[in-house]
Amino acid sequence: MSDTTGKKTKPRGKVTKLRAALTFNGETRKAIVFRPFTIGDLVRWKAGEFSSIFNLMEEVSGWSRDQIEAIEFPDAAAVIENFMIHLPEEIRNDVQDGIIPVSSTPTPPQPGPDNGSLETEASEHGGGYGSETSPNGEGSDGRSVLERSEAP
Repeated sequence: MSDTTGKKTKPRGKVTKLRAALTFNGETRKAIVFRPFTIGDLVRWKAGEFSSIFNLMEEVSGWSRDQIEAIEFPDAAAVIENFMIHLPEEIRNDVQDGIIPVSSTPTPPQPGPDNGSLETEASEHGGGYGSETSPNGEGSDGRSVLERSEAP
């Protein structure tokens, strides 16, 4: 990274060097850098704009989920540890408590080919607006927010 004077500068953020370099599209990466978090990141997290911790990790590293998932252990353990240390306290507390905020603006279901199949299916299973999570973070299926955010 260079500044406007042409001098090399250290990357800003949390750097984790990888013992096993990774190559993607011909580019070899020897470290992952999590850029500094911003107030905007915190606001977006609290507003539910990140559906999983991987989405947040992608945002602050510039790496895709596939690239992050390709990191091997023991590098993966160091990356996860450094990411957790780097998180702002409010986000770290949420993650440690298994909480991923959900957008307060529900997206209405899109009707299927039979004009309402999603709505019918949701009502048959006790679903609908506001029933996705309980106060303890579990959904109507008993899975935690983290488990549901990683489901296909």
